[in-house]
Amino acid sequence: MIHTITLQKLGQAVLLLQVSMPNECILANWHDKTIIEHLFKIHLKSVVSRSVEEWHQVFQNWAR
Repeated sequence: MIHTITLQKLGQAVLLLQVSMPNECILANWHDKTIIEHLFKIHLKSVVSRSVEEWHQVFQNWAR
C-alpha cells in the first residue's frame, strides 16, 4: 500500500514538473539545463543526431 501511494505522489510531482516546463525559451533560459533537456526532448530528439549535452553546449556558446 505504501508503495502505491509513493508511486502516485511521484507521478503527481512529474506531472507538475511537465506542466511547469515551457514549450519555448528565451536567452535567459539557455543556462538552465533542465529546460534545454525538456525542449530537446519535445522538439529536437527525433530529428537530430546530436545528444542533449551537445545541444546544451551549443546554447551555452551562443549565449557568450
